[in-house]
Amino acid sequence: MGDDEVIKIGLFELIDAFQRILAGLPEEARLEFTTDTISVKERIFSDCDLLEARGSLTFFELFSERPTRSEIVVTFLAILEMVKLALIRLAQHVNSGIIRIFYQ
Repeated sequence: MGDDEVIKIGLFELIDAFQRILAGLPEEARLEFTTDTISVKERIFSDCDLLEARGSLTFFELFSERPTRSEIVVTFLAILEMVKLALIRLAQHVNSGIIRIFYQ
């Protein structure tokens, strides 16, 4: 296997990546009682615009520097829907484990 080899990933690898982001939240941010500031539909549109402009992004580039719990959940749902609609494809670098999202 070469250093630049990537593999397609499935739901379980995506869930693992989201769990790592959630684990990085401070304890007080894990319980959040605010209304959603962005809908899944809005997040899909903004992510598509970003991906269309750049072609691809790493998984972590989809999030702000200090994401809220609701941002993480909405982004997760948006990515799942985008995969379902065949708007994006996901690949994971074999050695680094970095997930890259490609706009189709």
